[in-house]
Amino acid sequence: MFISNLLCVVSLSAEPENPGNWIDAVERALHLIFGEHIPATVTRGLGYGLLFALALLACWGLLVVVGKIADVWKEKIAPLLYNLEERRKRDRRRRFADHVDAEIRRLNTFEQWSDHRFAELEAEVESVGIRSSFIPLLSRRTGIRREKTLSDALETSKERLILLEGAPGAGKSVALRHLAQIMARRAMASRRSDAIVPLYINLKEFEVEGDEPPTPDHLRGFVKESINRFNDRDIEVFLEDYFDNGLREGRWLFLFDSFDEIPAVLSSTEGDSVVRSYAELIADFLGGMNTCRGIIASREFRGPGQLGWPKFRILRLSRKRQFELVKKSALPNTVLELFASEIDYANSEVQDMASNPMFLGILCEHLGEGGLFPDNVHSVLERYVTTRMKRDSSRVMRRYGIDTAELRSAAEWLAFSMSAEASIGLNPTRETIRRTLAAQGISVENLSPKLDALEYIKMARSTGSPTPAESRTFTFSHRRFQEY
Repeated sequence: MFISNLLCVVSLSAEPENPGNWIDAVERALHLIFGEHIPATVTRGLGYGLLFALALLACWGLLVVVGKIADVWKEKIAPLLYNLEERRKRDRRRRFADHVDAEIRRLNTFEQWSDHRFAELEAEVESVGIRSSFIPLLSRRTGIRREKTLSDALETSKERLILLEGAPGAGKSVALRHLAQIMARRAMASRRSDAIVPLYINLKEFEVEGDEPPTPDHLRGFVKESINRFNDRDIEVFLEDYFDNGLREGRWLFLFDSFDEIPAVLSSTEGDSVVRSYAELIADFLGGMNTCRGIIASREFRGPGQLGWPKFRILRLSRKRQFELVKKSALPNTVLELFASEIDYANSEVQDMASNPMFLGILCEHLGEGGLFPDNVHSVLERYVTTRMKRDSSRVMRRYGIDTAELRSAAEWLAFSMSAEASIGLNPTRETIRRTLAAQGISVENLSPKLDALEYIKMARSTGSPTPAESRTFTFSHRRFQEY
């Protein structure tokens, strides 16, 4: 009680803009403690403490200035002194960053996503997050904290490995691709030859042939293949020249998406051991002499949470973030007004749906198509799928000779087949799909045109090179659509 009163005296007596008031407040507080005569040892101790605080403040200010000078040197002055080889390296790195950005834009196009619609997500950070500080003891924050801006938190964290965890549709993939675009564009504009370039890798395509256990060399080959999936000669030469050096020097940021959708993890009957082996594989790939950071996105189920990596858990959208996303959906104001008037009175299932970025986007599209505010999630998903099938029905018939009922039936059989045979993963080749359907006794006539049609209406996408046709992969644009 005495301490609280003492603090009240100091805080009420002082004005932040007037240091003299603070001195008077501290003096009155000391008189409250020691009476009229304050011991010399106390005043001397306070003096030494003040000098120490001023010294720390001066050191902090000096370090800030030195840091700013170092940044200016690295970004502005040092590049002016580059020799011909360094300038060539910088220019090639810029072109490669442009390639990364183009690949992300291509993926976003497949999923009808535009980055300007992105609303920053909030995350709960579990475990230790290393923060830079000139006082070592202050560089480390333990326990659980909340980050208001997920992208900044992921980019600036000093942790080597981070697990990005969230529910289906929480925005893990979108957040990784958004971060990849931010950093790729920054690298494109940088004058430095060692700017960090992000590498977005979807692990649901990662398979090891035969029964041999996966090794870091398998992952290394898969990463390079994913980066250059269209066999571009210039990209291949760039990777041959700089990939390994970049690993050792920490010049890449690896963004591993869909860990829980790795085919071996999906099909495993020994979940924990397989999950651990693939998590350790990533840790080994980025360990040893390699100094790059890695962010691994996964659902909690069959995710690598047991390895103790620092965990960024994506939180549900707050009401403020929900309105931000709805405003960015490019829909009429009437949709925003309808959402604002109904959401607080919706049942718990729909309110829960609106706190998920993917489902909120589907809800916005549902309302934008003239749908009534729903009373259950099923009706929204059904309308979404039906609308996707019907809106381009005449074009699909003209291009592929397939009507809506046939296409819906094919999509259902494909989704069932891919779920029933987990070993083929969520990104099988067309030839694998054909063999699996035959083995299951399922007949889907004109399979290739129907796969093309599902990609055309953006219910699915291909992640492989356009040729040869049977080697192209097929995946639903989101796992939740396949599950539905």
